[in-house]
Amino acid sequence: GSHTMLIGAALDLLTGSLLGLLMYFDLSRIRPHHLFDITNTLVLLLVAALTSQLARTLAQSGLVTFWSDSLWDSSWLLTADSPLGTFLHALIGYDARPSGLQLAFYVGAITIIGVATRRMRLRQARRWHPGHVLSA
Repeated sequence: GSHTMLIGAALDLLTGSLLGLLMYFDLSRIRPHHLFDITNTLVLLLVAALTSQLARTLAQSGLVTFWSDSLWDSSWLLTADSPLGTFLHALIGYDARPSGLQLAFYVGAITIIGVATRRMRLRQARRWHPGHVLSA
């Protein structure tokens, strides 16, 4: 009963702490520039996932009715309620049966933010190196 639950909680806490330490020491060896690229990519995917969920909510509420049909069903490969499916849903917005509207919001968010980020980096590069064109 409660004894087993306490042991499980303690093991979870220990495992999470060890994983956190391993990640910290692994990430501390990465150059800051690359670390920021990784975190920016993760934030970009998180924003795309949130916009995809917004599209799903709009369709479910009936506020938007176009492109609301599922494009495919990948639940035979990975169900959304499996541990991996839940993790991918939280990290990148995985949905086994996405609608066209969800896909459009997801790709649109990545495109808009990606283009804006690239333009911002080019402007910063020109400010730091006037007259010198850098590839980004």
